[in-house]
Amino acid sequence: MTLDIVEGSIYRFVNVHFSATLELDRQGHGTVLNDFTGSAYQQWEARRGLGGLWKFRSVATGNNLGLDLGKIAKNCALTTDTPTEFLWKVNRIEFEGRQCLQFIVPNTAYVLDASSPHDIGGVFPYNTVYVYENWFSGNQMWYLDDNVTPQPPCVVGCTYKISSSNGSSVAHLEDDTGKVSGFRYNEGRNQLWEAVPFENETYLWAFKNVFNGLYLGIDSDSEVAKERTRVVGSPTPFFWYIAPDSIIGDAVRILVPYTTLVLDLSQHDSAPGTVIHLYRRADSHQHWKFEHVGTAERPFGDTLILGPRDPGGASHAETK
Repeated sequence: MTLDIVEGSIYRFVNVHFSATLELDRQGHGTVLNDFTGSAYQQWEARRGLGGLWKFRSVATGNNLGLDLGKIAKNCALTTDTPTEFLWKVNRIEFEGRQCLQFIVPNTAYVLDASSPHDIGGVFPYNTVYVYENWFSGNQMWYLDDNVTPQPPCVVGCTYKISSSNGSSVAHLEDDTGKVSGFRYNEGRNQLWEAVPFENETYLWAFKNVFNGLYLGIDSDSEVAKERTRVVGSPTPFFWYIAPDSIIGDAVRILVPYTTLVLDLSQHDSAPGTVIHLYRRADSHQHWKFEHVGTAERPFGDTLILGPRDPGGASHAETK
């Protein structure tokens, strides 16, 4: 993240409150928030204007972020990619102990604002972005980031442990029930997952359990994914949408594609056996991390565990 804008550099706008990236809606040419995808519709070239003001030109369209000429800046006036040479006043501001940026319509009290969930249509992703009177709230605070190309979340054929955001639990396939629950990592084969891509899609992946070949999936009794549907081992591949977080570099959300349902460790509980199920997208406690362990040929890396790790002592291991 940067606070010092460099002319000619390509940036993405990251909203502090939603930890999400501003995107040009290619259908209506308005602006919305979305997950970080690296699309050209999320990239903006900074160009210096008169009087210390700034223009931001869309890499996708060549137009500028702002309001069309003649449009009045007022609450909920939609920002778009405009052919107008629109200028922004950029202020550095401290918010909750962090240095952020605000983008202000010159000579007004209106700032770039990501609509809050209580607003009509304000359910992330695809919250509308507009200008609004400055209340110095988190959805009016932004970062600029010159990292505009996210790394693929996984590598084909590699094995991972899927760790909760606080590191207390991993996705653990229970042998007796076939359900996936949260347990402390013990290097067991049922806690390791091979990444399987869907064709050429960067963010659609299935995860095959090293222990028995079942895939991370949802309860087959549920024809329609819904809140609290259990996550289970499935005999057929189930492809998940992996959404990188816009601020935390190695954190992702794991979603059922085309829904707002995420892989959720119930109540963010670290107790062994905590339910992993689907739940509506909410806060950062629903983040997961893919921690590389090995490859499909060598799923344990260079160390083979001969028995379960003893919480009170050393594990039995040999180096291969």
